[in-house]
Amino acid sequence: PSARNAHPRQEDNDSFATGVKKLLKNRAYLSLLLAVFFVFFGSSGSMLFLSVRISDLGGGNGDYGLALFIMAMSEVPALLSYKKLAPRFSNYSLLCISMFFMVLKISAVALSPRVWMIVALMTLQAPSYGIYLSSIANYVPEIVERRTVFTAQTVIAAIVSGLAGICSNLFMGAAATAIGLRPALCLMIAFPAVGLLIFCLSKFLVKKPSAPVPART
Repeated sequence: PSARNAHPRQEDNDSFATGVKKLLKNRAYLSLLLAVFFVFFGSSGSMLFLSVRISDLGGGNGDYGLALFIMAMSEVPALLSYKKLAPRFSNYSLLCISMFFMVLKISAVALSPRVWMIVALMTLQAPSYGIYLSSIANYVPEIVERRTVFTAQTVIAAIVSGLAGICSNLFMGAAATAIGLRPALCLMIAFPAVGLLIFCLSKFLVKKPSAPVPART
């Protein structure tokens, strides 16, 4: 197909309101949305307090900066490796893998007893968020109508960068005050684990399109 036909034109897309109405009837997409919310609810809250966690273990601004640098640099090879992974794994499988590693990354922040372990384990950003970015963009068109792809991806982006982060930060702040930082971080591990479980179960909600019935002559 030509580049012109590779993506739907703007006029081929449903309006945002119409797209949302259709998506609310799509069980597979709603399961994905719920899973993404839980995963990034846990991730956003734990990363917000990463500097405090490093400080509690005796680290400083340099350690925190190094951890962020490793996280950012780890995403690049993961993004570049998607073309090699895609022929071997489905986008559904890659998303499962990425969510699993997000659980591990949050566990590293909560449970690591040494600063260097937290810093080193920030390389988990590669198989977690790095793989997530490419696989989510290619998985959504598999489970929604072509005319609602743009709306579906927009809503997911809003969940990741907005709603999940805001709710998580409020919850994490209250939890850290009430029970302490480390117990609160340990509690945050449960949220992406629940998100992973929801997404794994969503596989049974995805209905493959049936083959067209040949017309009678």
